[in-house]
Amino acid sequence: MFVAASDVTALIGGALGGALLTGIVGMFRDALTERRMRNAATRVFDAEIKDAIQISCTTLKDGRWPIALTPRWSESWTAHRLSIANAVKAEGYADLEAAYRHLSQLDHVLEDESKYDTELEDPDRVFLLRGTTSCSISPTVRKAFEDHGGDKQLPGVLDRAHGVVSSK
Repeated sequence: MFVAASDVTALIGGALGGALLTGIVGMFRDALTERRMRNAATRVFDAEIKDAIQISCTTLKDGRWPIALTPRWSESWTAHRLSIANAVKAEGYADLEAAYRHLSQLDHVLEDESKYDTELEDPDRVFLLRGTTSCSISPTVRKAFEDHGGDKQLPGVLDRAHGVVSSK
């Protein structure tokens, strides 16, 4: 059996064309998957940060720690941080990282059963206000915050991170 050179050329051309097409389709699929993951991460971070701001403001307003509230924000940071890393500038990523460090600390406080329904102390208020300064707070709470080096005019770590994810 004799194979003509043109048949060999056609086979090689077809194989190369098929490989090229498969590669392009794979790259497109990967880019689309990465974009979906980035969009999902942005939605998760945005929702969690809004939730944390609302919880912080409500806790400040009530003057007491909530009962049995365990959001587990740090788990989503671990799961989604790589998806968002390429989507934001280095400063934005640093703001998100700082916010999730704050949320991790807040996670631990909210898990602590000894804190359930206890009155906030000044360090608690300062901690919550370092997360968000967007809450309406009483003059007494504002003074305690300022006495501990806080600046109500500057956004908290959660406020900055919310600005990062809401701009995506």
